[in-house]
Amino acid sequence: MIQEQTRLTLARMGVTLEDACNMHSFPYGIYFLLNADGEWGSKQKMRALLRAQLLCREALEERHILFWRFQTESEEKTQEVLQRFAGTVSPALPAAKEFVCMQQDGEAFLEARLYWDLRWQKISMEKLFSQILEADHGGMVPELTSGQVFLIDAQKDMLFYLYDDRGADVFAAKPSALRDLYREYTSWLHPHNWEQERMRQMFCAEEK
Repeated sequence: MIQEQTRLTLARMGVTLEDACNMHSFPYGIYFLLNADGEWGSKQKMRALLRAQLLCREALEERHILFWRFQTESEEKTQEVLQRFAGTVSPALPAAKEFVCMQQDGEAFLEARLYWDLRWQKISMEKLFSQILEADHGGMVPELTSGQVFLIDAQKDMLFYLYDDRGADVFAAKPSALRDLYREYTSWLHPHNWEQERMRQMFCAEEK
């Protein structure tokens, strides 16, 4: 089942599906800035889109799984979200879906978890990334960024996460899988001190 394959791949990367909602739970990751302007327009969108597409192609040899989680009111509301997704990204229905009761800060909520098997389901990455980038700027599917969308290579145990127009993260089961990407796109790395130090320590520890 695609749900089990997703969980097993994440487990090899050192996290559970529940922990994966916190990007700092992943032991090994690199963090990229896509839009450093602090502004948003056609120029910034095009640059962010091109960077996201390139990083995803470089990071994932194959895209096996698309996993999307977001907070929902009900299964009926989730169908409304999927209708908007179909109109903007792809009409392909999820290969599997789950609805899980969650707790956060003492509050209960329902989480939709949707899975597509990209080995036989075709979804345009350009359309998907475009909608993620637009989600916080009046886009048709704001749930793409209020939740999380993961693209997973289940053979290389790598994950690409475009979280919004600001940036993207790449996670792997071991640092060596990230080293080439880290070196090739140094100028795109997130400039914040915390992310920079975490990446530096990860590769220093691997070399010891």
